[in-house]
Amino acid sequence: MQNGDPINRTAERVYGQDPREIPIYTLGDASKYLKMSQVTLRSWVVGRSYRLGDGTSKWWPSVVQPAGADTRLLSFINLIELHVLSGIRRVHRVQFQKVRSALAFLEEKFSTTPNPLANVEFWTDQFDLFIEKSGDLICASRAGQQVIKEAVDQYLHRIDRDPDMQPLRLYPFSRELIVHPSQEKTVLQKLKNEPRSIAIDPLVAFGRPTISDTGVPTNVISGRFRAGEKITDLVEDYGIGKAEIEQALEYEGVIRRAA
Repeated sequence: MQNGDPINRTAERVYGQDPREIPIYTLGDASKYLKMSQVTLRSWVVGRSYRLGDGTSKWWPSVVQPAGADTRLLSFINLIELHVLSGIRRVHRVQFQKVRSALAFLEEKFSTTPNPLANVEFWTDQFDLFIEKSGDLICASRAGQQVIKEAVDQYLHRIDRDPDMQPLRLYPFSRELIVHPSQEKTVLQKLKNEPRSIAIDPLVAFGRPTISDTGVPTNVISGRFRAGEKITDLVEDYGIGKAEIEQALEYEGVIRRAA
């Protein structure tokens, strides 16, 4: 399937439904693939309890509803939702629970749209409304709000969509980059320049991360490297560039390059 082509009916017949909606990812998978803390991800998907100053407990409900409601397994669409929301989380000192009211407001506004958080219009057309609804709970300055918008934009740009603007393919970041106020321009530029070397496609390798345009799972590359094979051997065997092999190894946490 080429970039931009929609999920076709043949794929739906093979899988029994739209493969983007099949719950196949565990919370651990999503945490690893999206470079997110599993504690944070679990709070977003499952919810959590927290204690108030008077000692009473209160429940913090989930933000993303897993496709596998009974199993807590996530779909590709759920990964897209979490990926984009993590764009906000990447901005230093943004307390995510304080944007819940804005997200709830926009979800209600988009109540007829399935998985609104994965909808590009949710973020592009309604972002100013999101800022207005959240007010100073997000950032004290308009400049700070602009940083959030730019960070989210970079996450949106890493999603291929079909002609109906539904997600087709995700290019996750290979490492976590936090946008600190003193380094905003530097980190945002790094987000922009980060290569799209890794892809998650529900029709390729059963939805596992692969090296883009090859179908080679990143965990296969890391497995061979851990077994003692050299990068030059992997380059020769797969006919893939050294930079892409290193990106896959970095993504799998085997090697680390300068941030």
